[in-house]
Amino acid sequence: RPGAAPAKDANEIGRYLADKLLKPIIPHIAGKQQWIISADGPLATLPFETLPLGSAAVIAKHDVSYIQSLSMLALLKAREEDNRKIQGRKMLLAMGGAIYQADSNGAVARGRHTIKRRADSGQVDVSQLMSRSRIGVQETGRAFDLMGLQWLNLPGTDIEVSKVASIFADANASQQQDSTLFGKITNFLGIETTSQTTVLKGEHATEARLQELNQRGELAKYRYLLFSAHGYLSTEEPALSALVLGQVNKAPGTDGYVTASEWPAYDLKSDLIVLSACDTGVGKVVQGEGVMGLPYALYVAGNKNTVLSLWPVVDESTAEFMTSFFGKLKAGVP
Repeated sequence: RPGAAPAKDANEIGRYLADKLLKPIIPHIAGKQQWIISADGPLATLPFETLPLGSAAVIAKHDVSYIQSLSMLALLKAREEDNRKIQGRKMLLAMGGAIYQADSNGAVARGRHTIKRRADSGQVDVSQLMSRSRIGVQETGRAFDLMGLQWLNLPGTDIEVSKVASIFADANASQQQDSTLFGKITNFLGIETTSQTTVLKGEHATEARLQELNQRGELAKYRYLLFSAHGYLSTEEPALSALVLGQVNKAPGTDGYVTASEWPAYDLKSDLIVLSACDTGVGKVVQGEGVMGLPYALYVAGNKNTVLSLWPVVDESTAEFMTSFFGKLKAGVP
């Protein structure tokens, strides 16, 4: 409006939005423990749980989750019932510690996002690179190559997946593994396994390994999936939003980017996927459909709930946060 000035205080913005969005419907929502929000337009990337309600933020008294559209709610409830009938499911598959640069001279990334673009990459019109009628590995690989994205190694992701796995690991299986030659070999090769968990790190944190697990039907056997890695978002072309896995010695037919256009080809039966990476909840907002990107792609693949980030995240503190998060989950906290 004329005379408006930029707001420099996030709390001021929060109060304004709460007055506009929550205050009019307080009689209907204040007493409800669980809020499921299907927001449209720019509101699709607003963290409602951070808005003030009374003397505290919404999240202090309410469980907040988001859904692509209200028509999906019944489908998700049906999926939950189907998942409960699955026999012999394991608890956790975790992937992290991917090798992004084999010779990084000790350089590591502080945040889980692209560190820079190559000097020769210039400005690239992503939409012109992608064919909406045919999006395959060659097209996405060429697009990422022309954009010149570069990624540094993330030591925090290696620590994170191991710590989280230890929360769910069967104690007896862990002791047996550590006392055998097989246990030592698998740890050395970047694979840590127990009866309930599988951790893939280093040279095993790759798109090719993920594809292999999917082809064998292994991905559908885990209740929780944790991907601790770099993330790439595209608000111009939703199909390019991706989880970034290993970029060294890539197998033929892979580019190391598991994009939103590729996830629907995977077969998942997970209750929860955590994308412990930057900006994974961001994408192109489509009128009447919400954010088109990784959240919707994972739903199509068969996942029920997803934990995502709307912002860049710091490597070290994110590892601590995720360990605490899964510890609470294991303890039964909603």
